[in-house]
Amino acid sequence: MNQELKAIIEQLREENKLLKASIARLEATNRKLLEENQQLKERLGLNSTNSSLPPSRDLYRVKKQNTTPSLRNPGGQPGHRAHSYQPLTADEVIELIPTQCNCGAEVVIEGHFTREQKIEIPLSSPM
Repeated sequence: MNQELKAIIEQLREENKLLKASIARLEATNRKLLEENQQLKERLGLNSTNSSLPPSRDLYRVKKQNTTPSLRNPGGQPGHRAHSYQPLTADEVIELIPTQCNCGAEVVIEGHFTREQKIEIPLSSPM
């Protein structure tokens, strides 16, 4: 019986070593997964307002509250004075009248012209 108990004790010691090794592996894996989970939680909190991500990469957008629509029509309201763009006087006029088409044919001008005004803003000098 003494031999039998020694064999059982030895078997339990081997099993104990295996279990301790298994626990050490599981704890290491658990630590690694906890770190990864923390990193993913930090990334989940990133959006276009607190990082360099574009708004299209926002995963969870806060939806707008349902508001009652306004009774006003869109655009300028009655009684509001209209504002429109007034072209400036030109410093230089460049007339661009084509004589040939891209295909090489002659261009026939029928008198319909459009006018565009381009404004060049000078670069600001450093102070």
